[in-house]
Formats: sequence, C-alpha cells, structure tokens
Amino acid sequence: MKKNYIIAIILCSLVFLGGMLLQNFLYPNSPETVNPAASSVSSTQETKTSTNEPATVSLVETEADAVPKTEQTFVVETDLIRAVFTNRGGDLISYKLKQHNVSGSTENVEMIKNTTEMNRTLAISLGGYSAPILDTIFDAKEDDGKNGEKLISFVGTVAFKNASGEVKTFKLSKHFRFLPNEYLFELAVTIEGGENFEGLDFGNTSYTIRTAPQIGPDWDKNDRYDFRRFSLLINGKRKDMTVKAGEVKPGTGGSSLVAVSGKYFIFAVVPDATIDTVNFSADASGTQFETENTQAFISQPAMRGSALQNRYKVYIGPSGENYLYRYSNPSKNAFAVGNLGLENLASSSGVLAPVIIVLKYLLQFVFGFVKNWGVAIIIVTVFIKLLLLPISVKSMVGTQKIQPYQAKISEIQQKYRSNPQKMQEELGKIYKQAGYTPGCASGCLPLVVQFAVIIAMFQLFNNYFEFRGAVFIPGWISDLSVGDSVYRFKNALPILNWTDLRLLPIIYVATQYISTLLTRNAPQPQQTQGMMFMMMYVAPAIFFFMLYNAPSGLFVHWIVSNILMIFQQFITNAIIEKEKSAKKAK
Repeated sequence: MKKNYIIAIILCSLVFLGGMLLQNFLYPNSPETVNPAASSVSSTQETKTSTNEPATVSLVETEADAVPKTEQTFVVETDLIRAVFTNRGGDLISYKLKQHNVSGSTENVEMIKNTTEMNRTLAISLGGYSAPILDTIFDAKEDDGKNGEKLISFVGTVAFKNASGEVKTFKLSKHFRFLPNEYLFELAVTIEGGENFEGLDFGNTSYTIRTAPQIGPDWDKNDRYDFRRFSLLINGKRKDMTVKAGEVKPGTGGSSLVAVSGKYFIFAVVPDATIDTVNFSADASGTQFETENTQAFISQPAMRGSALQNRYKVYIGPSGENYLYRYSNPSKNAFAVGNLGLENLASSSGVLAPVIIVLKYLLQFVFGFVKNWGVAIIIVTVFIKLLLLPISVKSMVGTQKIQPYQAKISEIQQKYRSNPQKMQEELGKIYKQAGYTPGCASGCLPLVVQFAVIIAMFQLFNNYFEFRGAVFIPGWISDLSVGDSVYRFKNALPILNWTDLRLLPIIYVATQYISTLLTRNAPQPQQTQGMMFMMMYVAPAIFFFMLYNAPSGLFVHWIVSNILMIFQQFITNAIIEKEKSAKKAK
C-alpha cells in the first residue's frame, strides 16, 4: 500500500515538474528575436525577394519629395474611438477605445502595439508582405460630413523603377470614413496612373496592406487564459491559423475576412473582394517589445490598367456578440452593411454556440435584477446545477453502487484478460448484482448534455466580455476577468511568476478536496488505492498551481459548483443508505 502511495507521489511530481518545464519552453519570458522586414529608410528602397514575390521594385524620389515636408499627426475622434494618423504613408499609429480601460487602470485600451518606423498599421507596400512600406510624406485633408461623419484623406505621388529600369509614377490615395457609435470604419485605397501607366505587377501582386503589428491591450504570454489568434472566413466558416513565434505562414485563399483576435478585442479587415493571398506573421520586432508581432498581411492581385480602387471595412473593437452581430444586419449599424461575417469571430461561435448563447441570455437576464455579475454567476451556476441534478445524482449513485465491487472487478479483469468474452459475461453478473448500468447502456444523451453544458459554462465565464472590470466584492474581487488579489508581492515569485496572493484558488482546492473526500465511502482495492491517493491529495495541489491565475469569474463558478457537489454527495449517500436499508429489510 505504501509503495503505491510513493509511486503516485513520484509520478505526479514528475508530471508537475515536466509541465512547468514545458510551459517555460513553449511560453518563454523573452520572445525570440527575429530581424524585422526592414530597419532603415532611404531615398531608394528595394524589397526582399521571397518565394511568393520574385519581382523587385525600387522606389525613387519624385519632384514633390525633393521639397522638404514635415511629418505631422492627425486625430480623428468619435464617441467611441480616438485614432491618430501620421501623414507619413497615411498610416494609423494609435487607436484607443474610449469606453474601455486597461484592467486596473483608468487608461483607455490602446489597440495598436509594437509600432516601429517601418511597420505601421494599414501601411501599404508595393509587392508582397516582405517589401518595405511606403514612407513618403502624403498631403492630408480633413473634413466633417453630415451627422457626425469624420473624413480624412491622404494623397501622395509614388515613383518606382520597373523591370526595364523605367521610372513610373502614380497617385496613391487613402480615404478613411468614420461614423458615430461605430467601431467599424471604411478605407478606400485608390491608385491612379498616367496615360502610359500599365499597372502594378510585382510577382503577381500589386500591393500589400497590413494590420497592426500587435493588438492591444498588453499581452502577457504567461497568462494561459489570454491569447492571440489568426482567423480567416472561408465560405462562411471561421478557420483559425496556428503560427509559431518567429514564423511567417501563408493563409488559405478565398477568404472574405482576415482577423487578429485577443480574448476581448479584435482587429478585422473585410475587403470588397475575396482575398487570394494573405500571410500571418509572428515575427519579433526587436528586443524593445515584450511579445512578438501577431500581424496579418493582405496582398492584392496584380493591377492591369491605369486605375484601381479597393475598399475595406475595418473593425477594431470589442469581441462581444452585441458589438459584432450589429454588422450582420444593415438596419443595426450606421454604415448599413450586413453579412460581413464578424459574428463568426465571437467567443460563442463554434459547435457549442447555441448552448453558450442560451447561457449568456440567462446570465444577462439575472444580471438585470441583481446588477452584480458575480452574484449572477452564482445564481446561474445554482440554476444549471439544479437542472442537471437528476442526471448527476443518477450517475453518482451508479458509481457508488459499484465501488464495493471494485476488488472483484479487478480480479475478474486480471483472470480473464485473455478471454474478453468471458470477462464481459462475468462483469455483467457483477453489474447486475450491484444494480449498476455501465457506460452508455442506459443512454448517452443525458451525459452528453451534461458535459456540453459544463464546457459551455467554462467558455462563457472565461471569455464573457462584460466581466472586464466588473467588480464582485470591492477590495478583493475587483475584476471578474482577472485573478483576485488580497496582497500584491513587491516582486514576482521566481519560477511561478506569481505577482499576487490570491484567495480564490485556496478556497477552490479546499472545496475540491472536501468533495472528493465524501466520495470515499467504501474500501478500495489495493490496485486502485494509489490512484485514489493521487485524486485526493496530489491532484488538488496540481490544480492549485495550474489554475492559480485563472480569472476570478471562473473561480466563482468552480467554487459554487464544488459546494453544490458536496451537497449533491450528501444526497447521493442518503439514497445509497436508503437502498441498503431496504435490502436488509427484505
């Protein structure tokens, strides 16, 4: 018996240490340094050649460039956003969400991160993704339209040498249109050449436009509950792309949308035509940034003729369904656009979307009365647990019934391991004697429903946008989207990287232990005692370290579930005792 305990402890310790080492390997504190695509500016620039960009283009100065111009910034502000542009390329350099603050701060969320001199948001490069961006000073024009409409345009002349060494020029215009109460804005890119202008063709690509180098707010890669995700929308279905640090990976063609998403915010681009060429980059931009870039590059096909215009719908804002679903119905947004597909980026999309949506409406309904998201989590958890109580109790009663026969079951499995048919026959007799129905013999649907609801509740409470900044208990649980805190350490703890002393993980482990303890109402065979020891003592300790920094909203749900499980175990034990008494009376 003691030998099994020792083996269990050694195995769990190895798993835990291995997990810590694997986490440090997969999520290092300092990202890999990768040379950026371009690091200097000159009057003549050449693109790097790549597999999808065999052609080379040189940008040359025009007469207008010879006249000194000053770089300036321009601010466009609506009730929801504050965008800052530079006239150098007509690019975005800042985009703040005025109604959403950084967790624990009064500072607005900045959605554009990791900007460098040669990597700016919505910058244009001639050719593929590795070509340097246009860095010319453009002329800027601002205008206020009707009903709060904000317009800003940037126009510049671009000159380049073609393959024959001839200098070709064209006018490039970028027109931005913002409307009140919208996180969406429009961008029109126009190229106008002269009479002898034959178009742009650099390796079957005319130009490439890019998203922000990194989206905000600041991303701690040690936080396993936050993420950065690349997505495409192909035939109405979202396809997520996995890109390793330091890697540039091409996406699938035929997409109607390209997005870079975090846990709570999204940067999405919807062109006026499907995208044939897109690349996703996780390159590091230098040691000055804590995380590598997560950037998408959208390349347009070669241009034939003297004029071209591409239109883009750009969404930079929250990932909540109430924000994204507005753009599936023209009557719900000021741009009168529909079917953009942005709703597919919501956290409630996927196989369990119907379950998550029902739970979300239930949560919102309860919040309408209690006006506290923490209390709403508790009430919804209790309600769902009561709905699932008959299924849970039936399953637990069956498990309790079979526990006294575990020694016999192990003996039969060992004795007839070479004769499966005989083993099933003998096990059937044991199950019948115990009054136990194994597996899905009594129907899998209730168990599948229960499992689906549990997973859906995890996804909801882990990603629900309204939990950002939501206070449950002032001074302790001040934001349901992050971990609780009763004391902040002066320095992060070594190896663990813990910055705060948290009480919720301790309460969670305690309730988990009590719940597991109550299931031990029967002697265990020697073969399973080691495993039972692991479940009771080692597993809660591992969960404590793994889940320490989980959002407090999740912990509130888990703790309430554990407490209800304790009461449920009392009910189960009472049913078992009643059945035992009835058998003795017979």
